[in-house]
Amino acid sequence: MTSYFTTDDEFRTDMGFRANMNASIVELSPRSDEEENEGDDLSLSKSDIKLLHDLATCTAWIGRNDPWGEMKFEDWDDESSPTSDLRSQIPLTDEIKHNIWDEPFEHICPGSHSEERYFNNGENGGNRVVYLQEFLQTILPDVYWKLRATAHSAVLAGKEAGLFAAHEPLNMLGVREVEYIEYVAGHGVENHLSWHRDTGSVYTMLHMLDEPNVDFEGGLFSVKTKDAENVIREAGYDVINNQTEQDSIAFPMGQGRGVLFESETHHGVSSVTKGRRKVMVIEFWQYGEVDAWEWRPDLDQAYRYPSTVLDTLPKGCRLDKGLYQHACWDDFGWEEL
Repeated sequence: MTSYFTTDDEFRTDMGFRANMNASIVELSPRSDEEENEGDDLSLSKSDIKLLHDLATCTAWIGRNDPWGEMKFEDWDDESSPTSDLRSQIPLTDEIKHNIWDEPFEHICPGSHSEERYFNNGENGGNRVVYLQEFLQTILPDVYWKLRATAHSAVLAGKEAGLFAAHEPLNMLGVREVEYIEYVAGHGVENHLSWHRDTGSVYTMLHMLDEPNVDFEGGLFSVKTKDAENVIREAGYDVINNQTEQDSIAFPMGQGRGVLFESETHHGVSSVTKGRRKVMVIEFWQYGEVDAWEWRPDLDQAYRYPSTVLDTLPKGCRLDKGLYQHACWDDFGWEEL
């Protein structure tokens, strides 16, 4: 099995990591709480956050207009091709970009790369999501490896503190999915998410992309304590509704900060009461990197993604990089591929 890093220290970031021994979770924070939310001390800088938003916007636009993958860069000047019908929108105007986030995400097929999610028919909440697996690795590799390095160091910090003992190091795990998630106040049930687990994954890493009490209010992320998890395992999931606030721990996060936790830990998000709350979520599992045609594959589909992780980095089965460059580069100011 291939390792991503040659030594544990090689890819350590300048982050500070705080392991919480009451729950299986590590906080990703600057070394000093007095430091500003800007600069290399954060795992995600404001420029990284803008790039991720631009990537999600472009991915949602292409998925909305080309869910079946028919548009090709080489057909850009062919008047009979599906691609030519969209030339009038290029580069994406502010109005188009605004509409991408204000109009519903239509679920047609995995090529839509986005959807409006309703958990248990909305009883457990919901959110809006753009799936960025393969796009993140291919379009923004520096941000991808920065996130992997942060997750790698966070797992090491957790293991040193006595957490995550039952799991492999992160450098042996692939990315199951990358989600750019938005919760919107007043947007039906898509403003919160009830207690749930990311079953089948090993670690989940979450980064806050907006500033609490500036861009949004509410939307507090919480996890169950180890003691509460033991009760749930013994008595069944229904007991979760009878547990009190003392059975969970809330983790307020400023922009750019985040957490990494065992995916089987129950976690949830309280209602967003004002504004929009955006987060980036990455799930790691014991198999290879998942491509853009999959939406969080089940374990019975894992055979498609062998465990030799480094050999299965996405190879562009869906992604037309030329189309991305033509559609989004000038507008977003990204460097040429």
